[in-house]
Amino acid sequence: MGGGVLSIFIFAIVLLFATVKLKTLLLRSNPTLSVVTLEDEFDEKDKYETQEEGFMMGFRLERSTSGSLRSNPRYLKWIARYREIVDGVKKHERLIALHPCTEEDYAKFHQPAKRAAAHVEKMKKSRRGLMCLDW
Repeated sequence: MGGGVLSIFIFAIVLLFATVKLKTLLLRSNPTLSVVTLEDEFDEKDKYETQEEGFMMGFRLERSTSGSLRSNPRYLKWIARYREIVDGVKKHERLIALHPCTEEDYAKFHQPAKRAAAHVEKMKKSRRGLMCLDW
């Protein structure tokens, strides 16, 4: 008798826990947020003047294991932040809007480095392409 009551009690607790977790999952009320900041990812020969007329830059987020694109808008929100830092002091900061790159955007790109040219072309031709910044 005692074992049956204990089993029913444990089942009720598990059912209650599962109900709460399912509600959280369906309402998306408790998302896991990951923030990735890449600073100084380029060396001196890779730096560009962002103040140039028509400067354009594209990017995308891929899985490191399979190379598949990560851009599902239900789970991923693209945010670009431009910071100007002089002598370690932040002078200016603003958010920049993003959009999927178009052929006109690709025409504004600098020529990629030889080591990356084939990969850049592959990304441009893929179904989802790159994301571009609205300077």
